[in-house]
Amino acid sequence: MASNARDWWSQKRQLMMGKTECGPCSAAAARFMIPSAKEVALATVDTVLHHERQHSNNTDEEVRLARARECTDAGVRAGLEAAVYAVIASSIPTLAATRMIPWAKANLNYTAQALIISSATVATYFVVTEKTILACSREASYARLERDRATAKSS
Repeated sequence: MASNARDWWSQKRQLMMGKTECGPCSAAAARFMIPSAKEVALATVDTVLHHERQHSNNTDEEVRLARARECTDAGVRAGLEAAVYAVIASSIPTLAATRMIPWAKANLNYTAQALIISSATVATYFVVTEKTILACSREASYARLERDRATAKSS
């Protein structure tokens, strides 16, 4: 065991990443444990798959699972972003209507207002998440198809 926690984490990181010379892998090994915001923004499915193909003995099924995880994460991020916009876009007119329109003031209590806002937000989240996951999966399928065609032509 290392003498202090920093050495232990450094050793653990080196064991996880290994000694690699390729660009994406050496950049990941250079940081301590937590990636910077720039590294997170630059990390793509291709970088993850490159590392898994080059430096491990993963099967095609494990690569597909990693790609599915990445597509799901991208979908959740896009869905949350769209949900934030939906909250703003639905709450402003709803709250304004309940204060200015006499019918809405008389008939829409706080529960109804919350239901209107939350239903719009939840629907937006699920629609955007599903569309993003499907688009990511479609791109991955097309990329795999093109790669398989290229290997078939070269063989």
